Amino acid sequence: MKYLKIIKSQSGTIWLLDSDENLFDKSQFKTKKEFEKHIISRMIEDSIGEYDLSHLENGSPFLVGFEEPNISISHSANLFAIYISKEKNVGVDVELMTKQLTPGRHYFLNHQEMKTNWNNENLYAIWCAKEAYYKSIKGNVKAINEELTILKIGEQEIRGQFNNEIVLFSIERMKGIILVYTK
Repeated sequence: MKYLKIIKSQSGTIWLLDSDENLFDKSQFKTKKEFEKHIISRMIEDSIGEYDLSHLENGSPFLVGFEEPNISISHSANLFAIYISKEKNVGVDVELMTKQLTPGRHYFLNHQEMKTNWNNENLYAIWCAKEAYYKSIKGNVKAINEELTILKIGEQEIRGQFNNEIVLFSIERMKGIILVYTK
């Protein structure tokens, strides 16, 4: 398959795919969910071999039979990302920037973050960082929007604070796309 990007991080590898560029025939699938499952399965097979994808009770994905499986999956429109690590829990989120998030920012920014005048791209970065972190901790949080505060967004790194500890994310910007993943 043709990937938009393959990123080797300190913790694992991220594969980013544009399903439209790979000319998949969507008509052979009854539902959007079936198509998405097919794409993710193909990406896993292409990247690490044949493994069955399953989910824990909390919805977190895992690879059956994969030693120390740590996988995070994200998709937005035609974009698909998977992040696989043998070392630790990881999180990834990709978003196609198609709308202005300013009107709805109060849904995902906390009181401290609302004090900063973030531009739309930064709002997407914050959204992605919170989603990626939520995935990396397998949803073990009461309210990620309140408990994770984004402190700074740089060119390649996002700095946040969760329960008085600094958490770092990497950020990739492509034309109309934001990809954020845990370090």
